[in-house]
Amino acid sequence: MKRLLVVFSLLFLSLGAWAQYSETQWVDYNQAFEKARKGRNTGIGLVIGGGVAVVGGGAAVIIGLTTSVVGAAVGATVGSIGGQEGASNGAQQGSKAGDPLMTAGLIAAGAGLVATGVGIPLIVKNNRTLKQLRLGPTGNGVGLALVF
Repeated sequence: MKRLLVVFSLLFLSLGAWAQYSETQWVDYNQAFEKARKGRNTGIGLVIGGGVAVVGGGAAVIIGLTTSVVGAAVGATVGSIGGQEGASNGAQQGSKAGDPLMTAGLIAAGAGLVATGVGIPLIVKNNRTLKQLRLGPTGNGVGLALVF
């Protein structure tokens, strides 16, 4: 009777453990590796593109600012032929010459900062996953396995 009780208790405990097993929980490590690799490469592309956009946008803002300053000086000089009012109008019109370039530069720099801000976490997260996926022993031999 005691043996039967032991067998039933072991069966009861093992059924609880078996009920937690599910074949849908298997992870395709090759697919996880490819997903992490693509995510990391996407992050690298975003960081590089964002950096280029920030530098290009900053350069456009500086060029636009320089254009506005030079335009104001030239407008004031040319407008001075028409007197005080002409110089004032010329300087005002000349100072607006670089506005579109400065606006485009600020938009490009802002977009570059956003792209860089999105790319860095992608690189970090996917590098961490790639470091955990290593060649090692698996249930069917040697292959990619998740290492903690």
